[in-house]
Amino acid sequence: MELFRSIEDAECNLSQQTRLRDMVFQAAIFRASAELEILIKIQNETWLQQAHKNKLAHKIPDPLVGYIAAEAFSTSFRKHAFSGNELELCNNIVKTHKARPILSRPSEINFPFAVSIIHKDVAYPSAKNIDRLLKRIGVSGGINQISARLRVDAETLVEKIQSARTALAHSFAGQMTFIDVRDILWSTLKLGRALDQIMFDNVAKHVDVSCWN
Repeated sequence: MELFRSIEDAECNLSQQTRLRDMVFQAAIFRASAELEILIKIQNETWLQQAHKNKLAHKIPDPLVGYIAAEAFSTSFRKHAFSGNELELCNNIVKTHKARPILSRPSEINFPFAVSIIHKDVAYPSAKNIDRLLKRIGVSGGINQISARLRVDAETLVEKIQSARTALAHSFAGQMTFIDVRDILWSTLKLGRALDQIMFDNVAKHVDVSCWN
């Protein structure tokens, strides 16, 4: 809402100072994109931390546990690909597994990893990354779910948002009107709400609503 008020003020009060008005418009788009990225990071890190605090980490969705395992074992397999030492690989896998009790799903565990792993390499909210992130936390067909909730093609919606941001970042956007910017902000808001709802439903289904902030 703050961003909407900012662009409205700029349109009304800076109509004769187009350079300053355009700077406000551009800043609003960058800020909206950043807020969407922050939402994705904070919401997922928060519920994962809360699952740990509430002793519910053993209920974390299987795909996320599998991803944690893949990340944990990847170093051992890379070493093996280089050295070919099978005994070293086997020993490293055992050590890694023992150091990560979440892989065995006990009811009370400590996280031996940073919760930021949940959005590693997928924090930037492109359509592909959003779909990968949702699959990682146990949501199948994430982009299709967003499309169904918003009754629009989610990939097209995300592309519109990120294309505007990218164009601004590379000075290709030209002059954007108030209506253009307002549309981008509304699209970002709707996408954020849909993501929030889908992530909440997933946490409520697999873990517990007490883990959602």
